[in-house]
Amino acid sequence: RFKNYSPTYLRFLIVSGVFTLALSSNTFLLLKLKEVGFSDTQSIFIYALYNLSYALIAYPLGALADALGRKRLVVWSLALYGLVYVGFGFATQAWLVVALFFIYGVYSAGFEGSSRAYLAELIPSEEKASAIGLYHTVNGLLLLPASFVFGWLWQNVSARAAFLTSASLALLAALLFIILLPQKDHA
Repeated sequence: RFKNYSPTYLRFLIVSGVFTLALSSNTFLLLKLKEVGFSDTQSIFIYALYNLSYALIAYPLGALADALGRKRLVVWSLALYGLVYVGFGFATQAWLVVALFFIYGVYSAGFEGSSRAYLAELIPSEEKASAIGLYHTVNGLLLLPASFVFGWLWQNVSARAAFLTSASLALLAALLFIILLPQKDHA
């Protein structure tokens, strides 16, 4: 059934797959908090603040995506993820890791809504359900190996290597998004 989907959608699926390989379980971020000296309770509190920052910034970033274009916000979000993971890879001070958590919340808020809205624009209405299902299937299948490789790198090489590998994949996805997807927004 791939022939039924537009080439633009299939390119989006490829870019999303590359980015999904950059993702890892947020549990690794909690381990980073522990690595710089936070207790379990403090780590959970900081993670709750990340969720709060995500919730507070999601609506304004959605409005920004409507004004500037969804593609731009998706690309900036992918790049921001990559930069935040570079930061996590090199951060050794507790305050910097906390700051990166808040910036990670901005990435999450910018990416979640705008990427899904962009995806919905790429798909004709008669293919929406199956195309969105395929998107989530591909992402779901790639999340396990993404976290496995991240964890393997963390354990066998270093946390820095894991974060920098994810950062590299995210920045590659941002670049591929710019190159492979239409220059003009669909909205």
